[in-house]
Amino acid sequence: MPLPDNLCDSDACRIVIQLRTKDVPGNPQSRHIKVTNAFLQERCSRDFLQDIDYLHTPAQIDASDAKCWVMIDVNAMQHPKKQLDDIPLYCFRVDFSDQTPYVL
Repeated sequence: MPLPDNLCDSDACRIVIQLRTKDVPGNPQSRHIKVTNAFLQERCSRDFLQDIDYLHTPAQIDASDAKCWVMIDVNAMQHPKKQLDDIPLYCFRVDFSDQTPYVL
């Protein structure tokens, strides 16, 4: 399923982003926010918003070298009664090069 052009203006959706912790620069406890904001800035022109989005943080996000999956429920709080079966799922991989995130 292609990613809608109006992702942040639409109903709730779940984004899954795969990353390697060693590739994300900066504070290890902030990796999930850094990756989430990079994705949302690129795709939605905004940062993560606690009032409307929900972020699932993997337990090993602060590991020195681990493969992780960060899940973002975009617009989830605007549609709290939606069933997971009804929410579209989109998967991506993120790489960092020269401190710049690239969502693939």
